[in-house]
Amino acid sequence: MVALACAVAVSGLMSGAMSMSNSILVICDLDGTLADTRADLAAAVNRARADCGLDPLDVDVVTSFVGDGVRKLIERAFRGTECDIDAALAAMKRHYRDVMLDSTVLYPTVVEGLEILAAAGAELAVVSNKAHEYCHTILDALGVAEFFSSIKGGGCDGLPLKPAPDMLLAVAEERSVDPSLGWVVGDNHTDIASGQAAGMRTCFAKYGFGHDKGLRSDLTVDSFAEFAESALSKNLRAP
Repeated sequence: MVALACAVAVSGLMSGAMSMSNSILVICDLDGTLADTRADLAAAVNRARADCGLDPLDVDVVTSFVGDGVRKLIERAFRGTECDIDAALAAMKRHYRDVMLDSTVLYPTVVEGLEILAAAGAELAVVSNKAHEYCHTILDALGVAEFFSSIKGGGCDGLPLKPAPDMLLAVAEERSVDPSLGWVVGDNHTDIASGQAAGMRTCFAKYGFGHDKGLRSDLTVDSFAEFAESALSKNLRAP
């Protein structure tokens, strides 16, 4: 069921030739929304810092750098040092491949929420700023990849990262769902901003480790299952 390739173009999204589905589309962020990835991200960053002769950073410090893609993460984690950013980025990616499944776990109620949405016929997808290949590896290892008909991460088709709406719109086109029937669920301001730019409704996952930076979402929840139940029981579709 998982779409391994990134082969969807954004152009022509709303062309008259497209047959649009009336399904609800739910697009989930990964880090901080489906999975708690903090410890493994921090481990990879700190191994890259050690390669450069630097002391480790606290997990909370590294976590505060997450959300805008891996390059921004490294730029922030190496700010004020003389280390080469490209070399540090390559090192972090190499180390992350080794540790990304050591401590990463699904948040409580994620499986329950996915089962609720799938049973109701919702189209489920993942859009993350994390590198595309890591998204597949993590979701497979956590046993939830089969829930998603589309998985897109950073570098997919050269599309810009969130807060740009391009990956979200690509998923809507791929699944033939009107963006106005879409929901974006995430723990970071980039999720909310990208969802709004795509014309979708947004849910802020405040149980995650991101920040909304004052952006208002249509729904705020304490668990993923709470989102699933609210979206379906209240029929919270775009008007």
